[in-house]
Amino acid sequence: MISATDVLRQSDVTRTLDDKSLELLASEAKMVTLAAGEALFYEGDPGDFVYVVADGSIRILGRRPDGEEVVLAALESGDILGEHFIFQPPGQGRRDATAIAGEDSRLLAFDPRFCLGILA
Repeated sequence: MISATDVLRQSDVTRTLDDKSLELLASEAKMVTLAAGEALFYEGDPGDFVYVVADGSIRILGRRPDGEEVVLAALESGDILGEHFIFQPPGQGRRDATAIAGEDSRLLAFDPRFCLGILA
């Protein structure tokens, strides 16, 4: 099993952090496990966490004006979801799409306010 620190080293957003910052961020991570087809969040849910895909895959789904569901993005190991919530006041943001596991997946979850202190 890959460590939280190793996952963060793979992410475009966090890989340039020094080892101390990576380890601090990793120490605050909560592991989320999803079965294939399980939702991480739905459109309209609060943006209360930033996620990094540790393994597996996540599909980001939206709806066309006619209601048809479309895949907006496919995320894999090292990809980040919800990073824009780092810069919003706590409790103010809502998810603008739905995230579903494309296969059995694990993600690291972080409080956006904690991330701001590390990434700023």
